[in-house]
Amino acid sequence: MWFEVRECTQAGCAFRFPVDPLVEDRPVCPLCGAPLKMAGVYPAGLPEEDGETGRLSTSLIGVLDNLRSAFNVGSILRIADGVGMAGLHLCGITPTPENPKVAKTALGAEAAVAWDYHRNALHAVAQLQAEGVRLVVLERTVGAVSLFDLDFRPGVPVALVVGNEKAGVDPAVRDVADDLAYLPMRGQKESLNVAVAFGIASYILRHLPSV
Repeated sequence: MWFEVRECTQAGCAFRFPVDPLVEDRPVCPLCGAPLKMAGVYPAGLPEEDGETGRLSTSLIGVLDNLRSAFNVGSILRIADGVGMAGLHLCGITPTPENPKVAKTALGAEAAVAWDYHRNALHAVAQLQAEGVRLVVLERTVGAVSLFDLDFRPGVPVALVVGNEKAGVDPAVRDVADDLAYLPMRGQKESLNVAVAFGIASYILRHLPSV
């Protein structure tokens, strides 16, 4: 896929932005209405020969417990694809890829990541634990430790659980978790957007030698 860079010809504006020429044609500036000029062309993304494509981790799974936002779910699908997760378990009110808002944000990742749906998150995580999966709940709560302080044994698969944007993870799921972990926060806010937190934690876990 190639993009064109368009730039406003009016010096006082000089608005500059990318355009997909196969999708849209922008002859005038969307801000001031002056004519646009072509300022460059470039390919999007990296070639598949970079050596990373298709490298899945069968040891890392995601569990989404009652997320509200379809856009967060779409972002998490892209993260799961990028990190090479084995799959995602979508639970409760979590929107599934049938929701067009999920697909809008996932940008095709919904077709690349294995996923299933569970009405009850507690049932889903119980099944995972019965299969020998270590359950790590990502939430800043009583008893939680920094994700950086956890030790992981080689060969033990990990399920990373994130919860509702306001209510957090179901207390019953927290109670059965093998670990409660959080990402250290150095600023004034106490938490991150759930998709951002999921992404950071996923890449930390994915690049541990044992996961």
